[in-house]
Amino acid sequence: MDVNDIRIKILAAKEETYLAKCRAVQKYQLPLVSLALNIPGWPKSNKQLRHFFFGTLAEFKSFTLANRLIISDHTEQIIENDNGLVYFCGFKFPESAAEAKSITEKFETSHQLGRFIDVDIIDKECQIISSGKEKPCFICHSKSAVNCMRKKNHSINELKQFQHDSIHNYLFQKHKEKQSEILSELMLNALLAEISLFPKPGLVTPIDSGSHSDMDYNSFLQSTSAISNIFTKLFGEIIIEEKAFTFESLRALGIEAEVKMKNATGNLNTHKGAIFLLIIIGYTIANLVRNKMELSPANIKNTIKKFYAAINADPLNNLANTHGNKVRKNTQNPKIGIKAEILNGLPSIFEAGIPQLYLNQFSLRNTSKEKQITLIKTLLSIMSILDDSNILYRGNEKKLQLIKEKSNIALQALINNNWEPYENLCIWTKNKNLSPGGAADILVGSIFIYLCQINPNLKTYEL
Repeated sequence: MDVNDIRIKILAAKEETYLAKCRAVQKYQLPLVSLALNIPGWPKSNKQLRHFFFGTLAEFKSFTLANRLIISDHTEQIIENDNGLVYFCGFKFPESAAEAKSITEKFETSHQLGRFIDVDIIDKECQIISSGKEKPCFICHSKSAVNCMRKKNHSINELKQFQHDSIHNYLFQKHKEKQSEILSELMLNALLAEISLFPKPGLVTPIDSGSHSDMDYNSFLQSTSAISNIFTKLFGEIIIEEKAFTFESLRALGIEAEVKMKNATGNLNTHKGAIFLLIIIGYTIANLVRNKMELSPANIKNTIKKFYAAINADPLNNLANTHGNKVRKNTQNPKIGIKAEILNGLPSIFEAGIPQLYLNQFSLRNTSKEKQITLIKTLLSIMSILDDSNILYRGNEKKLQLIKEKSNIALQALINNNWEPYENLCIWTKNKNLSPGGAADILVGSIFIYLCQINPNLKTYEL
């Protein structure tokens, strides 16, 4: 198609759009606001431009509502032709078209790529309201677009390439920000899902404190609130800033989270084991997302492996006053504790936790009852195989074996909708002052990884 044919098609498309706007003005007796993109050359629409247009439109609608340019929803239209995409609708307020123009100009000037966006106001006589200002050139900025066009300072191809690259970088940045937000939300969902689950054997719930006399549901809510921004920081630095982390820098983040936890709870260790586990898992998932890799068990394990040497070489392994270290010394069992779980490739997560979530098709949109049943089954599945240092710390190896057996029996009974063995397990753990805190941490990790695996928005940026 030659240049003249293209020009004719574009002019015809512009006329078609203008007439459609005039018909809308006449039909609804309202002034219009319209949004389109300034696209040099032709074609004026492709996958990238459509993505940018609809994303910008969503931003524009939020902006108009916030700035009290009140649109009439039933008048909305979108046209796509040889002049590209255009959105328009009538607006009820402000009554002054000039005032509306002032509002829309703010949107253009405040948007990072506002020069690529064209927002028009059409009054009730179907006249376009002009600001009287010359728009700057895409590339020069200091010169007007009209001046550069007349002097042919830039070729069409140069303008198109500049616009393509600018939009690509903008959309990619937005994509990374969205992925970071999703991971933060899913981590918080996982933490809240565990602490909100009731009943649980020996663990803190919204109804009682289980086997814990020093903490309650509010303690965990305060702790969760305090540490959640650490994960937001972690995901942002990995995905948005593309920062490289050493084990030491992750440890520093974990220490920061522990300080926040203790300050929020009056020096309680509500999430101590979970913090270490979730920072390692969070780092791993975020890195795989950033590097466009599948969130498969193999990829997760391979990413975690880079920290094995650092975990094993930690001089505090035998000195730190943790439940895991104390129990390992007493039992000589190297498989005990969260560190051992990580070093062994997270078997309780991949062999017990996540399979139950898939089996029961767990979803954040499940009803409360559906979530309760699935998460209790998942917790029991974990408890039936985990060498939980919290159980050994409060009890002994015999009680650990007994709780594994009771958990398996309760799980099989629940599959047949028989709650009695589980209710008895909850009573027994409380009477014996046992609390499977390690299993609770593994449950959080399982939920987080699973939710990431099934989330369609954690996909690769494709434009």
